[in-house]
Amino acid sequence: MLNDFQHSFSEIKKYLNSIPASDDWVDSGALLDTFDYVSYKFDDHYQRALVDLEYIFSDNTDAIYQTEQTVLLLDKWAKSDDPVSIFSVVAAALKYFNFSSEQGENDTLPTLMAAMLADVPNILDYHNNRHFCKVVLHTIRMIVTHNNIWPSGQNYLDNSKTSLLIAAAAIHDLGHQGGGNIIDRKYHMAQVERRSYDLVYPYLNAAGFSEDTLNDMKVMLTTTDVSPFGDPISPVSQMRRAYEFHYGSADEMGDHAALMLSDDLSVLADRSVLCLMCLILHEADIMNSAAVDYDITCHESVSVSRELGLSHALPEGTLLFLERICAGKMLSDSARYLGAANLAKILQRVMEDYKSGNKSYM
Repeated sequence: MLNDFQHSFSEIKKYLNSIPASDDWVDSGALLDTFDYVSYKFDDHYQRALVDLEYIFSDNTDAIYQTEQTVLLLDKWAKSDDPVSIFSVVAAALKYFNFSSEQGENDTLPTLMAAMLADVPNILDYHNNRHFCKVVLHTIRMIVTHNNIWPSGQNYLDNSKTSLLIAAAAIHDLGHQGGGNIIDRKYHMAQVERRSYDLVYPYLNAAGFSEDTLNDMKVMLTTTDVSPFGDPISPVSQMRRAYEFHYGSADEMGDHAALMLSDDLSVLADRSVLCLMCLILHEADIMNSAAVDYDITCHESVSVSRELGLSHALPEGTLLFLERICAGKMLSDSARYLGAANLAKILQRVMEDYKSGNKSYM
């Protein structure tokens, strides 16, 4: 199988060797060590990833079935002593989406490059490589579901949009250091997300993503910033307003001025499909914590708390996440189909936990 992606591996190694690593991240040796490990394991990991993702692309699109299979897969990954690489998951997805490893490289090579960068070890409790892989998984699920709902027309996610979404999912928290965008009580808009973008920009640009595509990616990463929680100024709140402007009922928004978009996100006023892609990435980012399974939500809450150095993970904190960050609902067609019922059940269970004493999940 390595031979099927030999050209991509060669090109990726060339860029890893020729582009200086950021002083604010890892050294070139760490990048090349990651490349060596991923390529060494690729034949095995790729075959396993093809099996892992098969259910997503099957004829059984029932939401309950999809959830059950996703829970089983996440448990399998969590217990594995040799988890599949993000690169292998992305390569398998591109295969299922009928991408060629040797053709249309403007779509495939930068996406595979993003996946390789995402495999650079990050051992944080929450924002680690497994989180990156989960977001890739949910992005793939949502793209497939979205295209089942919208099989044609302007909302259809073609290869270029699919490759960008998967690449963005892979690197959306790259180089995360465990902090947030509120420092000493002062909000720094999308500082963490833009750092990730700056780290990957030279590699993805060299691999074939155009400036326009990378500008879109920057907007997408920016709108995964959920802070300040529930505040209209937060990038995710701005993006959700723009999405509802484009896709909601006619009386939900009057005009562009009502969107109150920051300069960095003003493009969303006129680009409905970019709004859609931003929302899919954001909801894929929160899907594992909010809309798959109650036990998974509790586990993710514990991981976040540990990363923040807290000694507890209280239901009230999880409620804050579900009600203020997630707004108590999924918004995109694909996330609603896959996760709306799950989110409602999880929210009810967490509310019961809160009312029953607010005991820590840790």
